[in-house]
Parts: sequence; structure tokens; C-alpha cells
Amino acid sequence: METDVAQKLATPYSVEELGDKLLLAFDNCYVREHDVRSRITALEKVLGTRGYSKAVKTKKLVLVEWDIDEGVSVIPTEKIPGRGYIHQMSMVKKLPLDCTKSSLAEAVIEAIDQSKIYGS
Repeated sequence: METDVAQKLATPYSVEELGDKLLLAFDNCYVREHDVRSRITALEKVLGTRGYSKAVKTKKLVLVEWDIDEGVSVIPTEKIPGRGYIHQMSMVKKLPLDCTKSSLAEAVIEAIDQSKIYGS
């Protein structure tokens, strides 16, 4: 499900700033569902571009999943032409639900570094 609530963070940013934005994103997750009748995806709206392929052409993807039983998982990806984003499950970083915002932010930064884009 897409949501129309996004957090933006300009570079350069500190670990604390990223941690604050990540916690805010969790707090706002699923607050406002994206209008599925819209011809523009939530991602296109946030990035100010038209077309999913164009929107993600030079973008890395890191998944941050929160699960009441499993804790937090931070998953890097590889973007491969014609296949999209492939989750790098062998590189998943698991954190407890009560992890600090700094440890969460550091795990996301590490996943950004591990994520790759091929053929862009």
C-alpha cells in the first residue's frame, strides 16, 4: 500500500537527523493512504516527476520493516535493468524494536552504502 505522507531530508545530514526522520516516518506510516484513482503514484508526487521508471532511474532503495514479533529489519537492494529492485536478504540488518534512533540511522546508512544500481 502506498501512502501520501513522506519525509524529506537534505544532504548532508547527521545520524541524529536521519534517525528523527525515520522515527517520524514510522509514526506517520499509513496515516493517509494514497488515492489509488490517481494517475500519479505517491513516489512520483514526492519526487516531482512523471513516470515510475524516470522517478527511480538513479535512486537506491533501502527497505526498513517494522514487525512486532521480529523487530526492525533494514534491507539493502540491487537495482538491475529489466528486473527492478532485488532485496539483498543475505545483508539484512536486524535490530530490536527498542533500538535507538542512532542505531537505526546507522543501519540505514550502511544499507545505502551496500545498495547498488546497475546500468543506469
